[in-house]
Amino acid sequence: MPHRLKVARATETDVRRALEEQANLIRNGRAAQSLNAYSTIAEAAAVFLDDKRRSETVEVSTIETYEFSVNNVIIPECGNLLLTDLTVLRCNRILQHIRDTKSLSAARKARSMFSQICATGIEHGVLTFNPVRDARSLPLPPKKESALNAGQLETVRERMRSWRANGYQHGPRPNARLLENAMWIMVGTSARIGEVLALRRCDVDVTANPPTVLIAGTITQTCTEGLRRKPSAYGQETALDPCASSRYRLQRSAIMEAAGEHEPSPPCRGLGIKAVTRCSSMTRSRGWPRKHQRPPSPC
Repeated sequence: MPHRLKVARATETDVRRALEEQANLIRNGRAAQSLNAYSTIAEAAAVFLDDKRRSETVEVSTIETYEFSVNNVIIPECGNLLLTDLTVLRCNRILQHIRDTKSLSAARKARSMFSQICATGIEHGVLTFNPVRDARSLPLPPKKESALNAGQLETVRERMRSWRANGYQHGPRPNARLLENAMWIMVGTSARIGEVLALRRCDVDVTANPPTVLIAGTITQTCTEGLRRKPSAYGQETALDPCASSRYRLQRSAIMEAAGEHEPSPPCRGLGIKAVTRCSSMTRSRGWPRKHQRPPSPC
């Protein structure tokens, strides 16, 4: 990958020596790319992303979101613009154009990325202030809340049971019972789909009155790591309603029956409901009481 090297020295000999030193540092991987007064926004974004990767303080999924916004929104829009030419007026015009041509969500993400890229420019001594902070703020997207009634839930259940039931479609037949159990657990716990997929047996206490569930993780998917369970810093404990409790027992019995088990398995084995990732469009229920927090289970 070619790098543009620029230095300023008193003589030509000093310039050549300084360029050779920079080239050796980049070639041997002993120094990260630096910014100067002639660096473009695309180059500053590359330095920003490299700093985030090296810091190891940002999740891989977050870095992939940054890369998508940089490669698909920021660089096509103003990647060749010098970082020092990014003024408040230009920020406003660029963000407005992104909002008009793409969406409000893309413009809000681009504004956040511009601010962090400018902060990187300040760190390298290229900028003296962050022009994005003085740019016009973008409005919040309208909130859309919806809730399913009992009849609609029954309709969803019937469609799950009849989905690809004729067997004419290609691929394995979906497990309708698994999908239905996951749906009722979501309804009964107010948990998101990723939180339900991350439930472990040790997170559910069916002996309590009423039964409780500890939501202490979620499922994330990235291009580099694939699907994995991500534990949360704090667990949220909530009570299971009778329907969700019975569905949990049915799902656990189905897993043990499929595995040929008769005794309880190790406490931290997952529930195995990983085939319902396509149900992510189901929203969190708003009517459940506020959950109490406690540290995650030691297992």
